[in-house]
Amino acid sequence: MRDIPNFALAPEEFIASGDTVAVVVRYTGTGKDTGKELDLPVVHVWDVRNGKLAQFRQFMDTAKFLSKSWPPPKTRTSSPESKAAAPGHWRLSSSVHPAGR
Repeated sequence: MRDIPNFALAPEEFIASGDTVAVVVRYTGTGKDTGKELDLPVVHVWDVRNGKLAQFRQFMDTAKFLSKSWPPPKTRTSSPESKAAAPGHWRLSSSVHPAGR
């Protein structure tokens, strides 16, 4: 992961039910551009059919992940709406999106 060069994933718990396995994992590392430490519990859900992976799902606090791994974007507006964010919080504008970085 280029935004968290020392990214690590540690499985903490496995929960099986039929052909489905849920794994509670922990993501850790340091944001390259933010210097902030990431310590985030995440759930991976694996569905297996005929001995092969049929589906993978991931559940995480994406806002927390982005706050640790991406620097706040520079907004192009100073509208009252953009100033309404609480101190220490940032909002994505429609013209700035992490995927377009």
